[in-house]
Amino acid sequence: MKVKLIIFKALLLSSLALNTPSASARPFDFLGYFQANRVFGGSDYTIMTNANSSYCFLSIVGMDGNGGGQELTACAVYVSNGFWWLQAYVQEGANSQALCRAYCISDR
Repeated sequence: MKVKLIIFKALLLSSLALNTPSASARPFDFLGYFQANRVFGGSDYTIMTNANSSYCFLSIVGMDGNGGGQELTACAVYVSNGFWWLQAYVQEGANSQALCRAYCISDR
């Protein structure tokens, strides 16, 4: 249930960001759409943008696996060394896939 709520919030935020009438009417600038994918064990990382006056959030989280629900698969957005990062993670030895997408915006 918690995962569904998180996905709903991310989709709501992304639709608000992209469905504003015009770029000049938005209180923010759209910086980009980013993606990280991982198949089988390990992590893939994407550096998205500088963290100064910008905000990034997950927009889509997709997970697929054949391990019977025992495998850990995750997406994360976080700040490290002054940059926003997107991480797609699949537990080592797992036969799973993680698809993670995020949007970034900045203050005007």
